[in-house]
Amino acid sequence: MNNRFFTLVLSVALSSTSFITTAKEFVASYDGFYDRMKVVNKGEYTQAKVGFYLIERTSGENCILSEGHIITEKQEFPLSFSDKTELLLPFDEKLDKDKAMVVAYTKNPKHECQLVMQIEAFTGNDTSISKSELFETYRELDNLIDDLSGFILSTVFGFLMPDMVGVTIVFDQPVNLLSKSDNSIKCENTRCTITMNSDWDSNTDKLKFSVAPSKIIPYIEK
Repeated sequence: MNNRFFTLVLSVALSSTSFITTAKEFVASYDGFYDRMKVVNKGEYTQAKVGFYLIERTSGENCILSEGHIITEKQEFPLSFSDKTELLLPFDEKLDKDKAMVVAYTKNPKHECQLVMQIEAFTGNDTSISKSELFETYRELDNLIDDLSGFILSTVFGFLMPDMVGVTIVFDQPVNLLSKSDNSIKCENTRCTITMNSDWDSNTDKLKFSVAPSKIIPYIEK
């Protein structure tokens, strides 16, 4: 199973909560976001998190957002989002109890926008990462997949549970691996895919890249 299909499964699962997409407006119930953020908070993760993105359904490109709001029956709050169209939602029990709605407006989308949930971990601005650090990130991402699978994957596509075998390091521009490589590391364009080895758990050797990574996501076995 590849990363694309795994993301699709998560997207479909999240969309089972109430949401509507039109040419320029996206509307979703806050509770679907809250339930997933609650899993992350209970796990006390230091690196792994869940990111929520609006992506054009056909092209896979980021939808450009102009503004957004979080609305309850009595109040309205601004919705923050990143330049990568990640919805930066607060973890707020009161918004959940007040049945808040999330509304985002897009700028001239070429295609319909869909919500995608991505399990990911962010890195610092360093161009080098030790193997032991990557192993710890891999372990957190794998644990988060397990924690989320109880009410996402098992209820939607339980028979297609993915097998995480490593991590994919994502960069904002084409990257080269500058340190010694082996068969477990494959870099192409803006991504380096690493099949994880348990020996990395205590290995302090560093992987050096030509640019700093932007985030790390699960590598799912095909």
